[in-house]
Amino acid sequence: MIFYISLAVVVAICTELSIRLTSKAMRLFFLFFAAVIPSFFAAVRDGIGTDYHAYISIFEEARTSSESRIEWIYYYINFVVAKLGGEVEVVFFIGALLLFLFVYFSLSKRCEVLSPGIGMFVFMLMYYQMSLNATRQVIAMAIILYGIKFIEERKFLK
Repeated sequence: MIFYISLAVVVAICTELSIRLTSKAMRLFFLFFAAVIPSFFAAVRDGIGTDYHAYISIFEEARTSSESRIEWIYYYINFVVAKLGGEVEVVFFIGALLLFLFVYFSLSKRCEVLSPGIGMFVFMLMYYQMSLNATRQVIAMAIILYGIKFIEERKFLK
């Protein structure tokens, strides 16, 4: 548990610095760590959740080009990774990276009302340790959260 709290603190600090610093290079540096560090650890967790082995099966189905009842975008991420010779951990990394990037961009658009570091810290404590099926659902929620800014700006096509 100490590891996850420490990770949440590091990611929160990196998130805050990536928004508050004025140097673009330093902001990108801290954004990289705010997204990649937790994505890496999410990818290498072995056997987390009750559905871990189901995701291994989905990846193996994609590797053998058989049909799956999973969402088509997630299936094609599995398919492309498998055909490029990657392992299931790469799929887990991509999913976590998408999740963290959408949460990060959503928080960065609201930095005038909420500290992005605190927002990321709360997100890490509440959602980081979830099982894989919840991860897919939270990715969808993060995309919707990010899309709210386009609704507010009346840019409905985006």
